[in-house]
Amino acid sequence: MSEGNDTNTIPIGSLEVMKYEVTNTLFKEFTDATGYITAAEKNGGSMVFVFESNHENGKWEYRQGASWKDPLGNNQGIKKRMYHPVVQVNYEDACAFCEWMHMRLPTAAEWQYIFQKTMTDTVRHFNYWQGIFPFNNSADDGFLYTSPVGYFQKNNSAPADLKGNVWEWTQDYFHSNRTEILNEMNRIERRQGPPKSFDPADPYIEKRVICGGSFLCAENYCRGYTSHVLQSADQATGSVHIGFRCVRSPIYP
Repeated sequence: MSEGNDTNTIPIGSLEVMKYEVTNTLFKEFTDATGYITAAEKNGGSMVFVFESNHENGKWEYRQGASWKDPLGNNQGIKKRMYHPVVQVNYEDACAFCEWMHMRLPTAAEWQYIFQKTMTDTVRHFNYWQGIFPFNNSADDGFLYTSPVGYFQKNNSAPADLKGNVWEWTQDYFHSNRTEILNEMNRIERRQGPPKSFDPADPYIEKRVICGGSFLCAENYCRGYTSHVLQSADQATGSVHIGFRCVRSPIYP
């Protein structure tokens, strides 16, 4: 297992947190060691956000062959993206990696706790959409898609990329009535989130909470890079803008 910088962890409270989102380098070590095959590889493709022309008029489309090994499904692979966050991994894929690391995904409450303890209003530079989504992206930050983990990092004592770059999987089921449900739970139960998933727009799909926003979040759309935004994603499906990081031990005794 790599001893490189992408495996660094930071103590936050009693929680041990990966400093960086899991990279392609580290995920490759996992698959090489275990022979693990992701859902996108088994399915033969995944969702990719593409542009009609020169950073303009973006849209989602299913790309044959898209997987963590070729996240854009354009046969360019990851050779030049080894220290970018791994994407095109679903919830089960992320959990399998965390187990290999003897770690786990954070709960949504833990993720928000990490954000609130380490992020400040002065964090202005991160990977997000510059322009009007989805019509034009000037990519003034230098990246149309993901950026290398920690590229915008100024504080070496804090986790990198909690804002933007890629959304991050958490353990929590997504439920449209999350606040009401949590208010009816006791303090210990509340830490784990709702006991089941429900989204009236997709009532038969199990979804998990994702946090932190991504390179597709813009001032006019989503603003997922704020701590209070809890977005949902189909737990069975990977995407070009969702990754993860691992944690160890509970925050609370």
